Amino acid sequence: MIDRLDGKLARFQKSHAGYIVELDDPGRLTASERRKLLQALTEFNFVIYQVRSGALNKAGLKALGTQLGLDRTDHNFCADGDDVSSVQVSDQGDRPRYIPYSDRPLGWHTDGYYNGSQARRAIRSFILHCVTPAPAGGENSLLDPDVVFLLLSEIDPSLPEILADPSTFTIPADAGQPVDKNTDRTGPVFSIDPASGALHMRYTARRRNIRWNPDPGIRDAARCLKEVIDNASGFTVNHKLESGQGIICNNVLHSRAGFVNGNSASSQRLLYRVRYHDRIPGTLASRADRRST
Repeated sequence: MIDRLDGKLARFQKSHAGYIVELDDPGRLTASERRKLLQALTEFNFVIYQVRSGALNKAGLKALGTQLGLDRTDHNFCADGDDVSSVQVSDQGDRPRYIPYSDRPLGWHTDGYYNGSQARRAIRSFILHCVTPAPAGGENSLLDPDVVFLLLSEIDPSLPEILADPSTFTIPADAGQPVDKNTDRTGPVFSIDPASGALHMRYTARRRNIRWNPDPGIRDAARCLKEVIDNASGFTVNHKLESGQGIICNNVLHSRAGFVNGNSASSQRLLYRVRYHDRIPGTLASRADRRST
């Protein structure tokens, strides 16, 4: 794995990770726009885009994913019928139980960490699009799992291997969920995507409703992992999404600052999110590319 990621730390130090790619019409990407998106995704596993003019609706958001080779959308129980989630402060249904639908800070995590080790349900990529930003706060932070893996390996090469144990941590059964409501969901932090051979990370910084394996080695490795993430500011991109901007990524680590919501319906923070079960095709650099960077 380290051989496959060779050169990534140097790229982050030499390049501006997460630079913004401007798009005329996300529903109809030009060859140049698509190439720029895939290049950034290959280098950093995420990219921020800006729609030059006009609004992007949910159908256009899904069309953007289709053009990048993404079709297998995830339907979580808080998503709308089209598999796109309207992420906003809500007091309706099950949403108030979950921090993304509040104005509170959201700690470091990868999406779908509660799905356990089932490969068919893993979230390997997502698109997050800003319709209306919060008047104050709501900044996102982004961190490539490849970088975390490498930083952890520099401390001790055995640490990522320890966190690849399939019993590393468990999200207990949640009776409020319509799926797997009576089932604990257990899995590793690090695994390999069988379709692409890319690194996949499953992680949450939450402290409640999570059970880490009590094995001392796993506990120590998890503690070290948290320290690496908390101290990786040199490799972290912080950005507040403005209207018409969005993030495309291979399910990187991300967090969200708390925010102040608008007073009127038209000024309240609203983002669209669509999750996919596949990694974005064509975004895994070859070994030759990594050695040349």
